[in-house]
Amino acid sequence: MRRRTFLMSLATCLLLAVVCSCSSKENVRKTVESDDVDEVENNDEGDAQYTYLSQDLATFDLYGQVLSVCYTQAGQPKTVIQFGPDGDAVAMMHSYTADDIESANLMYNDKQQIEEIQWGDDPWVTTFEYEKSSMAPSGYTNTNRIGNWTSYTLMRDGNGQLAELIRKEAVHDEIIDTQHPRFTFSQFDDHGNWLLYTEEQDDNWTFTIQREIVYHDGSAQQ
Repeated sequence: MRRRTFLMSLATCLLLAVVCSCSSKENVRKTVESDDVDEVENNDEGDAQYTYLSQDLATFDLYGQVLSVCYTQAGQPKTVIQFGPDGDAVAMMHSYTADDIESANLMYNDKQQIEEIQWGDDPWVTTFEYEKSSMAPSGYTNTNRIGNWTSYTLMRDGNGQLAELIRKEAVHDEIIDTQHPRFTFSQFDDHGNWLLYTEEQDDNWTFTIQREIVYHDGSAQQ
């Protein structure tokens, strides 16, 4: 397993640059409705296939040459992921305020798939599993490595689209809850990337994730 550790000074510069880009771009393209995604795919051959840039639920399955994704969820820090021109994630940072910025340690396997994400000294880490023939994750687990964990199993249809989620929660390695959350993607941009994710769990708890996307050509979607 390979490890990439980024210095706080670099993370601070990247986060501030990306957040500023996300919030100050005036040349925001018109978004398309979800029913128009097939038309976008057919008309833009350069974006016709998925590029799996980062394997957490908020950012995988991205079209086009994405420079960065910043996403927000109520009660969670704003998170920014920076990508190189080849699509590899090169930095991940999160922040509650401009003065409170933390960079993640990203661990990769030999295929450049992210296998683990850890924030500082936090005992909880996120680990990923993959099918042999796919760059997309088949699941991920948030765990403290001592028997407490929450896992998501990700199942896709024949087109690679996310079709079903299975969520399991365990305490001392004993599963105490299994759910099949309902989810929707909406507010697609003109690359076919979603900007709003909504998930409703079996106990009727609902949350949303909003994304702001900046592309290498300087355009922004939010």
